[in-house]
Parts: sequence; structure tokens; C-alpha cells
Amino acid sequence: MSEALNPSDKTSSSAWGGFYKTLENPVNFFPENFIARIFLSKNPVQCLEHDFKGKRLLDIGCGHGRHIPFFESLGLQVDGLEVTDEQVKALQQTFPTLNFYKGKSASIPVADAQYDYLAAVNAIYYVDDLESGFEANIKECTRLLKSGGYFIFSMVGAEHSLIQNAHIENKYAQIQQDFLGFRNDTWLRPLWDKDELADLLPGLELQKTGEVKETLDGFVRHIYYCMAKKL
Repeated sequence: MSEALNPSDKTSSSAWGGFYKTLENPVNFFPENFIARIFLSKNPVQCLEHDFKGKRLLDIGCGHGRHIPFFESLGLQVDGLEVTDEQVKALQQTFPTLNFYKGKSASIPVADAQYDYLAAVNAIYYVDDLESGFEANIKECTRLLKSGGYFIFSMVGAEHSLIQNAHIENKYAQIQQDFLGFRNDTWLRPLWDKDELADLLPGLELQKTGEVKETLDGFVRHIYYCMAKKL
């Protein structure tokens, strides 16, 4: 199995800050459909009790803060995590009353059992090295949740364009043809089959899983969205 990734790994490089700088203003603050569905749905499937006011949520890999206004509208107290000082500074300028931390999914500078909810949209599957792998990300997220807390996250599916022509090693994929242009050589853990997901979540109980598969101009977006509860 491979050792640590190249020190210039794209999960923490300034390339991410550069990407968010390229976004046109006004940027998108509409939540992903699955986030709205999990937090708001009542019929035919209700995922969560709608008693969010005053509860704490950490938005892992929050980018430019796309989901933050939605989470705040529910009454949640929101903190955010991003991988560069530049991104954290930009987030603090956009949301001056909130707290943001610099860190990665496997190393988050927050004390144990602080959050009722964690959200990780298009984020949790990136890994820093194949030695600790995806398990380190899940272990860290479990540490931050209160007992009975919920982890809402997405995973890349096997048909996603990111996986096309990727180098595969021990169920990990190294991106070779990134349509965004800056994630080549980055490792991620796809979900090859949704039936394997429960075994990837030690300390958590998988409660809901949905699947999205769509194609536009030859690009395939294949994701699973998931909700797990801390035991």
C-alpha cells in the first residue's frame, strides 16, 4: 500500500483557494438538493426531527460557504472548516459572526463531542494518505459528534467522471483527468457499491442513503448522499 502522498497534495494546497477565487459574484448560496431534503423533508420520508434551533453544526469543507445561510435559516449555530488560511480568511469576511477553522477531515482542531450535526458535502472522501485512509476521516468526525449526533455527507460513486481513467489502488482512486483542472494526482475513496458503506462507518449507524446519477454534456455526476448517527 502507498505511503503518504506528495507534500504538494491538492487537498491542502493553495489551489483550492484559487478555485474559489475564480467563482463569479454573486456566488451560489443555494444548498445541494440532498442537503435540503435531509434537513427539511417530512413526506414521504422524514430524515431528521426538525428541532434545530440552538444546536451546533460543523460544515466540513464548506468552500465559499454555500450551505451556511441555509443552515442558519434553520436556527443552527454553524462553524466551518476549510484547508487553507486564505479560505478561512475569506469565509470570515463573508460571515464575520461565525467561527471557521483551518484543518482537514482527518485533523480538525476542535474538542471532542462538540456538535449535534456534521455536514460534509463533496469533501469527506478526499484522503491525505493511504496508510490512514478514509478511516481516519470517519474516526475524526465521530470524535466531534455528541452522542446521538448526525453526520450528513456525500460520497463519489463509481460512475462519476472523476473516476474515469483514475489510477485505482486498494479501493482508492487517484484522479488523472480532473474537469476542474487542479485535482489531478489527488486520492479519494469512492463508494464502489452502496452495500459497503455501513462497514466504512465504525462508531456510526447508517440510517439513510440516497443516490444521484446525472449526465450533462458527457460529464457524469454520480454521488451517494448519506446520513449516519453516532452510537
